[in-house]
Amino acid sequence: MAKRPAPQPKKAIVDFDLPEEPVVNEEPVNIEQTGQELAVVAAGARERGRKPFEWTVEMEETLFSSIIAGKSIRQIVTEEGEGFPSADTIYRRIASDAQFSDKYARAKDFQQDTYAEEIVAIADGYHPAFVGKGIDQIRNAIEQRKWTMGKLKPKKYNDKIMAEITGKDGAALIPTQRIDVNSLSDEARESLKFALLALSNRTNAEDIYEEDEDE
Repeated sequence: MAKRPAPQPKKAIVDFDLPEEPVVNEEPVNIEQTGQELAVVAAGARERGRKPFEWTVEMEETLFSSIIAGKSIRQIVTEEGEGFPSADTIYRRIASDAQFSDKYARAKDFQQDTYAEEIVAIADGYHPAFVGKGIDQIRNAIEQRKWTMGKLKPKKYNDKIMAEITGKDGAALIPTQRIDVNSLSDEARESLKFALLALSNRTNAEDIYEEDEDE
């Protein structure tokens, strides 16, 4: 009698119940999404969960007075140290708070006047930070301040002279005049006719000359 084949063990069926796409921050993300994009998503999640920074009046006064004195935001943050808002926190508030942004803009405007006073002090040799410094360092400091002043407050400190070619409030410098031909005398109408004809002939001649040059 032929022997029956030994029974084969049944294979276990395992269902991991995996989602079709990975989930980041409870939002489906395409599996081919780049690492950089995932980093942006993660940063957004952190931003949404960040506790708002608690500003004080003293912090604002310190920030704006320091800006007027000629310091940059990152310099102020470094000098004030722990407990003071970071540069990123300050820039975020400038972008989101209109009133705070206006205060910052005014502080930057006054800063340019501070730079103008500093240029005089540096050039005359009594600015404490530049006493005894080399001529190249002094020249660079003056030029750097002049460049910043010209960019941030050009109407007052730009070296270039801007000529206004418009009239008051942007109106045309020479107002447009309309001529009522019917109100002209016969002689005036004839003169106007010949003037327009001469202008038309001149324009046509210039067009023909330009076409000849192109050929």
